[in-house]
Amino acid sequence: MKTILTKSNTLPIGILLLCLSLTIACSKKKKNDPEPSTPTCRIITVSGDGNTRNITYNDEGKISKVTTAVSTRTYEYSGNTVVVHITNSGAFVQKNIYTLNSNGFVANKREERNETGTEWSNAEFLYNGGTQLIKITYTNSTGGSPTIATFSWANGNIQPDAGALEYYSDKPTQPGDYFYYQEIFEHDGMKVYRPKNAVKSLTVGSSTISVMYTEDQDGKITNMTMQRGTLADIVNYQYQCD
Repeated sequence: MKTILTKSNTLPIGILLLCLSLTIACSKKKKNDPEPSTPTCRIITVSGDGNTRNITYNDEGKISKVTTAVSTRTYEYSGNTVVVHITNSGAFVQKNIYTLNSNGFVANKREERNETGTEWSNAEFLYNGGTQLIKITYTNSTGGSPTIATFSWANGNIQPDAGALEYYSDKPTQPGDYFYYQEIFEHDGMKVYRPKNAVKSLTVGSSTISVMYTEDQDGKITNMTMQRGTLADIVNYQYQCD
């Protein structure tokens, strides 16, 4: 028997081909669509211990200024050197000069406490593999023997030889944790420690400080509580996301 295709027979086939074509095109579009980018979030305000610090960043995401009610820190970058000028109402307070290693960690820090640079203290940092701090040697303009602090590493986390640190096994290090706080205010935000996990407690002698974190729905640390007995210091963070 000979089959005859009529107009009414071919219409459904045409629609089917059109739908198939659109389906393929749509599936290709979805497959090739770029993934939505994850916003970059930076801490811009740190408040606690009676002070509020406001942090400004440059176009490269590096800290350019830190201001408080009584002081301003301005940052200058040149190669592997960072100079931080500390002023109070425009008057000189201190100048911190950082030399960074090839991994961006602090290799040397010099603090100058007068404008001529004759009153100073210096810290030299030694790393294993360029990223794991193992020794700091302190000297100053008054002379005397150097003071030395040494450190060891286990499971990607740092341990001071004088004291002990406990870490959260389920919390990676991130902005807002204990060592972030130490770096931002002891070393103007320069990289020094950078362990694998966030600090849970620190013990020096008979004194232990417990460290607890509160996170938002995106996992960013919004505050850190450092508790010793009945005393607690709380540090709060605010972020800006691009």
